[in-house]
Amino acid sequence: MKYFKLLFFFLIFIYLNYQTVDGAINKPLSTNETSVAISILKSLYNIDTNTFEEVCDYNGCFECTQITQNSYVVTSINMVNSSNSFIVSQDLSVFKNLIKLIIGENVQLPTSFFNETLPQLKKLENLEISNQEQPFPDKFVIPNLLSNVHFLSISVPLSPIWFESSVNSIFVVKTLPGFKYPNLTNENTNVRGLSLALNHIDSNVPSMNLFPNLQVIIFKIYNDMSQEGYKNFSIDSINQEYIRVNSLEFSFINSGNDATIQKFTLQQSLISRFKLKLLEFVGIGFTLDPSIGYLNFSMMSDYGLILTINGTCDLVIECKVSNCIVLPTVVPPKTSSNKIDIVGCITPSLTPNPTNSSQTTTTTGSTTTGSTTTIGATTSNPTKPPIDNDKTSTASYLSFSFCQIFILILCLFSF
Repeated sequence: MKYFKLLFFFLIFIYLNYQTVDGAINKPLSTNETSVAISILKSLYNIDTNTFEEVCDYNGCFECTQITQNSYVVTSINMVNSSNSFIVSQDLSVFKNLIKLIIGENVQLPTSFFNETLPQLKKLENLEISNQEQPFPDKFVIPNLLSNVHFLSISVPLSPIWFESSVNSIFVVKTLPGFKYPNLTNENTNVRGLSLALNHIDSNVPSMNLFPNLQVIIFKIYNDMSQEGYKNFSIDSINQEYIRVNSLEFSFINSGNDATIQKFTLQQSLISRFKLKLLEFVGIGFTLDPSIGYLNFSMMSDYGLILTINGTCDLVIECKVSNCIVLPTVVPPKTSSNKIDIVGCITPSLTPNPTNSSQTTTTTGSTTTGSTTTIGATTSNPTKPPIDNDKTSTASYLSFSFCQIFILILCLFSF
């Protein structure tokens, strides 16, 4: 009789545990999330999926996060690596816990997404769109938690709403015919980082004075005259005051063939206006102001300047004076120092102007080269949300319900 009881309770325990595991693995997502996810995978990869594991594990498209013992939610959608081109027709608003949304180059978000779906994604923090071809609506609401927006390629006018919202960082990597920057008039204290593309299509960037808390700016300047339809353009719109900015980068994107590159004079008025901690020139594009004949960075910072010149050798080989680069003076009791990194060019003469500071100069290469331009280091990519990536499998999942614990206690007191 004693062994019969033990066997009886053991079988009940195994049955209940199987029921818990089966429910947790096969039905952890809501019906709406599962249905839409299956439909998206069909559109992306033309595959049929049915189970939780198939939806959450296939090709990294959906990232599922456990929120309770037996339930999961989709927190990230990555629609990339699709050979099919399509416009998303599925209702993404069912993903109430979505934090990150990445749209690949063969996928398009319809105009209706921005005024109907986007406002409902209350937890969305990061949005990356590889190719924006559908126009933005005249009015739409951006969720308050959305902080990072990337347009890797865009061929429609950029809505001013992006610059008037709670978004902290806006990246426009490449612009195509049809693109236009908005005319802005309202100040926004939320914007802290901008990466803006300039080319013959549109080079009139917004006024940086509208963003008093702006800390990082990257200008990506496409100046390869061999591009189809290329016309020489001006970058005068960047000649602004960047008093509050900590980091500024000019990155020129071209073939590296000097004969097909449009060049611009680096105006002394530009580099003498702002107070920077980090300044970087990447690629071929800037030439020295002939009326000055040297680079004067003395007014930039009293904390020390980190200066990088990578590949744009015209700035240093055209110097007309022995002291080619004049650096800021570090004012006591501040202990920071100037640091210069020159890559691929002949080392120029420097005037460190040091007061209680040290200076570091690093040079790589001894000759001027015309190598292919490398896109400079951008601002940090949107920080991935701190979410739990652990996906529990059937084999490893073990759950103890209240009933199971109660049965174990009965077993103990029965002998």
